[in-house]
Amino acid sequence: ADDDLSYGYSLDAAVATEHGVTGSGIVLFKKFDEGKNVYDGAFDKAAIADFVSANSNPLVIPFSMDVVGSIFQSKVGKVAFLFTETELDFYRGLAESYKGKLVFATADSSESRLNDHIGIKKGDFPKFYILSTDQQMKKYPLEEAPTADSVKAHIDAFLSGSLKPAYKSDPIPAKNDAPVTVIVGKNFNDIVMDENKDVLLEIYAPWCGHCKKLIPIYDELGEKFKDNANVVIAKMDGTTNEVESISVRGFPTLKFFPAGKKTPGGEDYSGGRELDDFVKFLE
Repeated sequence: ADDDLSYGYSLDAAVATEHGVTGSGIVLFKKFDEGKNVYDGAFDKAAIADFVSANSNPLVIPFSMDVVGSIFQSKVGKVAFLFTETELDFYRGLAESYKGKLVFATADSSESRLNDHIGIKKGDFPKFYILSTDQQMKKYPLEEAPTADSVKAHIDAFLSGSLKPAYKSDPIPAKNDAPVTVIVGKNFNDIVMDENKDVLLEIYAPWCGHCKKLIPIYDELGEKFKDNANVVIAKMDGTTNEVESISVRGFPTLKFFPAGKKTPGGEDYSGGRELDDFVKFLE
């Protein structure tokens, strides 16, 4: 962000020469990596902004909560993330090659909050992901072990638009006959998008206080409609499951998917959350 930078100028030719500038130019001074970067391109606002964005952070950023903004709010909008306990020598070279195209970052297993959000466990390390920093934060994991060649090929495929994002999913439940049907990423289309049934879906987080308060009401709602073959009362853990068409901004999120009129993202349910409110809505 501009608030993190100080700006100045000099008309002294000697100062320009001292810092490697011929004619007019811009020097970005910093206390990491090569110490400074020189811009000698056209004085175009967008081009200069790209230069600053690409060079104002370390080439490879070790993750911590202090640098979340530098990683996920960068104008670059794409993050190459290596989850590893040890430094891999090739990674810095790739960061140099793709500077300005992706933000390069690393994280170890101690960053449990980040790892849980991505859906990665210590036993998976080392693991390479590309993350888009849009609202849904799409994830593009490299399935094979990260090497210079495999990571480069993965980045090239991403930049060419040929990669498809991956979405988290719990295993499909072996039994799923309770009054409230359990939805996971892998059975979402089969159950929620069934055009023959009205589906009310709660997307919750296990730690969410509002979600916990809703449990007895939602369970009672499931009991009320368990014998109705045309209505499904369903729930999905939004911390361990993702669906491409649904962007969750908070918990609980309630979505309605009406029979015969389904859209991939469903309809937002914004009514009351007492039992009678849900029953009136569904009847």
